[in-house]
Order: sequence, then structure tokens, then C-alpha cells
Amino acid sequence: MADAPRVWFITTCMGRLAALRRSLPTLCGQPNSRVVVVDYSCPEQAGAWVETHFPECRVVRVPGAEFFHLSRAKNIGFRVVPAGADWVCFVDADVCLAPSFAAQVRPLLAPGRFAVLPMHRRNRGLTGLMLVSSDDFTRAGGFDEGFENYGREASAMRVRLFALGLAPTFLGAGLARHLPHGDEVRARHYREKDLARSSAANSRRLRLLIEATEAATGRRIPPELCHRGTTDGRGGVLRPLRAARRWLGRLARSRGDES
Repeated sequence: MADAPRVWFITTCMGRLAALRRSLPTLCGQPNSRVVVVDYSCPEQAGAWVETHFPECRVVRVPGAEFFHLSRAKNIGFRVVPAGADWVCFVDADVCLAPSFAAQVRPLLAPGRFAVLPMHRRNRGLTGLMLVSSDDFTRAGGFDEGFENYGREASAMRVRLFALGLAPTFLGAGLARHLPHGDEVRARHYREKDLARSSAANSRRLRLLIEATEAATGRRIPPELCHRGTTDGRGGVLRPLRAARRWLGRLARSRGDES
């Protein structure tokens, strides 16, 4: 597999060391790959544990953060991936990969595509898993850091890639396993502890991105690609709508420059 695309796995941790202890070995065991772990001010010193037990990993520390910001953590992890790297795979700290993961997904890593699990209740906890070429992730502008609390940042990234004209490849079952836990674990390190409020706010932002993307591309986003999002009809939505339109405008201009 020496000539196969190298995959850089990127995972993040703030107070989830118990899960990382179980998941990280399944990432490090994948052939022809490298692993980046973002210690996002982890109170459990996740970075130190990784350096002791898995020194082959690249550890990135984000000191002084009071609250977790998953989109920002993922973007920071990507910044240390070397230029010219082939593919990146974002995977949450509470997700374990099958030993055959890399061997099964590498044939699917084709130009113009990205790979995700379909949105379905059987994939709860797994929809943050995403494989995308390094160049396409850069072109998409990374994760939208306007998603500050829990929820929907992965769906928004999927929509950004779709807006670039990339086609999704949907991964089959059995490649990844989510480590179960309660909502209190999900909410613990976010500023907004109420997951319903957090998801509602992020869903409104996502809904506007979906609407702007579908209007700009003339294509409906497949329902298995992302959460459709919600709106509450009370206003207060112009800022994210304008942000989505600005991003799509920059994308259109960059395409014009390349032509």
C-alpha cells in the first residue's frame, strides 16, 4: 500500500480522555496514515497522555480555552497537516474505527468526491466522520466557526463541499463504532449547556446555508447528506444568511479566477 493515498486522521479532545483512550489505538493502527490529536485545553491533559503512549501522533495544544469549540479545534488540527498531503479524515474522540477501515475506504477516495456516513438514526454519533482531500477542504474554507456550541457543524461542512461541486460517497455499515454516552457528556464543556437550545440555534444557521446553497447551485442537497435544519420564524437570521451568501460569492469568484 506504499502508493496508496496517505490519510491524516484528525481528532480533538476536551475532557474526553476516557473515550480517546479507547478510540486512538484504532486510528493509530490504520496503515499508511498519520494521526493529529488536538488537545483543546483538555482538563485531563490529553496531549500528555498521547505523547506518552502514542508518540507517533502529532499533538497540537490549544491553551487557555474556557469552552470547547469543535469547528475551531478541527480547523486548528488541519493546519498542521503538511502541504501536499492527500486526504484528511475527521473523526470524533468517541468513535472507534474498524481495523479494515483504511483498506476499505481507500478505493473510494477519488478526485471530485468526499466520503461520509449517511444521515440516519443508525449512524447517530458517527456523522462527524468525514474523508476529504486536503485541497478540497482548503477550497471549502474549513469548518464554519460560527457553529460555536453543540451540533450541525459537520452537516454544514458537508454542504460546503457539495457547493464546490463535489459528490458524496456514502460509507457502509461496520466501518466505525460510536462509544455510547449521555447528553451530559456532550454538553459538559460547551458554553451552552442546553443541547436543545444549542441544536436549535445551529439548525437555523444550517437551514440558511442549505437554502443559499440550493439557490446558488440549482440542486437539491440529498437528504442523507445533512440534517435539513430548522427555522423558528422569529427573525434574527439575516447575519448567517448574509454570511452564507458571502461565502458562496467568494466561491463563485474563485471559480471564475480558475477558468
